[in-house]
Amino acid sequence: MQKRKISFARIKFGILVGLIVIFIIAYLTIAIKGYGFFDGIKEFVLLNPKLSPVIFTGLYFVGAFFPLPLLTIFGATIFGFWEVFVCAMIGNIANATIIFYLSRWLGRDFIKGFEHKHKLAKKLEMTFDKHPVRDMVLLRFFYPLPVEVGNLMGGLSGIKYRDYLLGIVIGMTPVITASILMVKGEMVGSNLMITIATIIFILLLAVPVIYLSSIRRHTKEKLRDFAGLGK
Repeated sequence: MQKRKISFARIKFGILVGLIVIFIIAYLTIAIKGYGFFDGIKEFVLLNPKLSPVIFTGLYFVGAFFPLPLLTIFGATIFGFWEVFVCAMIGNIANATIIFYLSRWLGRDFIKGFEHKHKLAKKLEMTFDKHPVRDMVLLRFFYPLPVEVGNLMGGLSGIKYRDYLLGIVIGMTPVITASILMVKGEMVGSNLMITIATIIFILLLAVPVIYLSSIRRHTKEKLRDFAGLGK
């Protein structure tokens, strides 16, 4: 019975890995094609103005492993600031929820078994669970990292959905705001909007970098003190 559970956990994790591979291919495909990939969708949205916010938000639902920042940028070329912001927030929350529960169901059992055999993995899990909201916020602030990576980590870990969601909402709000301002600024030629967006992006990136640097320095000091006690 135990072997059967382990085998089933591996099968589910294999499915999750397959979905991640598809997600990577989607990223590469869109990177090669550029924003021309959205031309067909944009035309359809513009032909259905009354349903366009619903259609745009729905893209987040159907594209669980889709490059979300590209959707937000795409929306900013069509809708007003607050329309994009509200739709992007709803869409990101829905997307994050889908990935959270999907990755938890497909991969959590496998990760738990892996943690029992590897102390380092267990230690990382405990560290992540200790400050889940903060860690999710930092993952969102570090925007060069695809948001789906943080969503997957949340689902594969043992953190509560409530903490996961709170961290995501706090973390994604300034990122979405800056993304929309940047696109809108370039569209209307507003240097002020572009400057504000750039400042926000710099500050967002600085927070996790400074935090990780302080953690590294603190760890070194602890190791040095430990080494001194051992002499």
